[in-house]
Amino acid sequence: MNDLIRFRVNHPTVISETIDDETILINLDTGAYFSLRETGAALWQLIEQGAAGQLLFDELGGRYDGAPAIMAASVQTLLAELAQEQLIVPLEDERAAPQFVGAASSAGRGKRPFTPPILEKFTDMADLLLLDPIHDVSEQGWPTPKQTGKHA
Repeated sequence: MNDLIRFRVNHPTVISETIDDETILINLDTGAYFSLRETGAALWQLIEQGAAGQLLFDELGGRYDGAPAIMAASVQTLLAELAQEQLIVPLEDERAAPQFVGAASSAGRGKRPFTPPILEKFTDMADLLLLDPIHDVSEQGWPTPKQTGKHA
């Protein structure tokens, strides 16, 4: 598992929010939005925190009870789907990676049964999401007056 490519979230193209055991992701370039529940949401949070390779599997193994081969295959499948949808991209510079410090321990809570993560894709609101100018906000905020003339 150490030979897995390390990924990062495709910011600023992708935004996400986790509420309880569900993570909602939006690809602002395509207008598609996605849902990851339970193990998928946990995996997404680990990617955001910089976990990769064996660390990723160690963290999942500490939280979930399941056959290691099934867990590994499921995670690799999900990573491939996330990359195909351009929600994650390979990390080009290891120095830019967040330093993974480990998630909260599951000691005392017991392990939950592992269920393979499923990436649900929705395109029903793509046209509306692509029309919304609010995601085109600059550091100055929105709305920003259009610059004209040669001093622009």
